[in-house]
This record gives sequence, structure tokens and C-alpha cells, in this order.
Amino acid sequence: MSTMKSKRRPQEGAGPIEQPPEEVVDRLAELLPEGALDDAVRGLRPEELSGPGGLLSQLAGRVVEAALEAEMTEHLGHPPGGRPQGSNVRNGTTPKTVQSDLGPVEVNTRFARFADRALCRHKRVLREGLTRGAVVSVEPTRCRAESRRLPER
Repeated sequence: MSTMKSKRRPQEGAGPIEQPPEEVVDRLAELLPEGALDDAVRGLRPEELSGPGGLLSQLAGRVVEAALEAEMTEHLGHPPGGRPQGSNVRNGTTPKTVQSDLGPVEVNTRFARFADRALCRHKRVLREGLTRGAVVSVEPTRCRAESRRLPER
């Protein structure tokens, strides 16, 4: 009897999956009532779930857009359609395809000089960790505005 060694290579980064913070789990539970996710994915083919333009990438895009909008609201001091507290106003958005942990994601980004935390200006890659629940600096020398705002890790 001979023993065969598996020729399969271990997946890069394979290991225990990090559990999200409880606050993230609670927010997700508020957004998706029990059974809503089951209803949303029922009948979808695998490529409709995780392929380009699939449910996961669309959901990731909506989450990124919401984060960008919340950051802009905090920066300007008023919600969309609210009264500006000075001359700094929203200038609209422009569509952009960015790379994420889930593959390409379509998002509408600020059409302005504002440097947000998730996307550096003129970059097409989401900050590492954004889809894992934490925004960390990847290229602090290329995005000075962001490296000033985020604490060092």
C-alpha cells in the first residue's frame, strides 16, 4: 500500500477566519431581517452571487457608497439636500470601477478634490481591509490627506 501526497497547494491566507466585531454583526442584523437574505439569494446561480456585477459586488458597492456619503456628510456638516454651513458643498458624483477583496465593484465617488478614507484620489483599489470591516492605510506616502487622518496601526 502506498501513500500519496496531495498536490493541492494550501490557499494563500487560509487559516482561521477572523470574526467581525459584534457591532458589525448587530448592524447587519438590523439591515437584514431573519430570512431576508435567504429570500434574496434563492434561485440565483453562483455567478449571479459572486461574479462581476453579482449580488456580492453590488452589495459591496452600496456599502462603500454609503460609507463615502457618511464621510462627506461629516466633513461638510450637513446631510445631502441640507443647508450648507459655508461655501463647501457637494459637487455630485462620478461612476468608478474599483478593485476590492470581492473583485471589481462599481461605485459612485465624489466629483471633487475631497480625499476620502476608502479611496485615494486617482486610485482604483479600495483600502485594504475595507471589505473586512476596518480601514487601514495602505499607501500613506501616496495619499497624504488620508495618512494625516487615520491613526497609525
